[in-house]
Amino acid sequence: MVVSETVLILGVGATAGVGAAVARKFAGAGYDVMIAGRTLEKLDATAAEISAAGGSIESVVADVTSQRDQQRVFEIIRARNEPLSAVIYNAGSNLPIKFSDLSPEQFEDFWRIGLFRCIFNLPPRTPTVVRKRQRLAVFHRRLSVTSRPSKLCAFCCGKGWA
Repeated sequence: MVVSETVLILGVGATAGVGAAVARKFAGAGYDVMIAGRTLEKLDATAAEISAAGGSIESVVADVTSQRDQQRVFEIIRARNEPLSAVIYNAGSNLPIKFSDLSPEQFEDFWRIGLFRCIFNLPPRTPTVVRKRQRLAVFHRRLSVTSRPSKLCAFCCGKGWA
């Protein structure tokens, strides 16, 4: 029996975004890719790019910050009875704002969308679908506040993968 080499990427938006870039990279490496995001048109555009390049891609419309939608995505995965090679959680706000202009409330909102939802929504779902040899890992995007006035602080609150 051949085990699927499938990667699930939660939080795919615009084709120029991080989620779509990660999807292209995995598809280019020969993985079957499933992407999930809120906007069908954006998912379709990413899927079309990957398919045109010869990659294997499937998309699911879902708000990946919603526990209910995440559960539905993982039910689709479970129904396949094929373990995942990786789960990438890429949800985040794309609000262009300088770190110096960020309020504590905005920071908390970005953190809840990114790191908090990744940590508290994914672990209960991943053990049954991710291969046993895999581990949950969470990474925090580097943000240099002093080197330049970045307007990308919405991404500073964390991304993760399993």
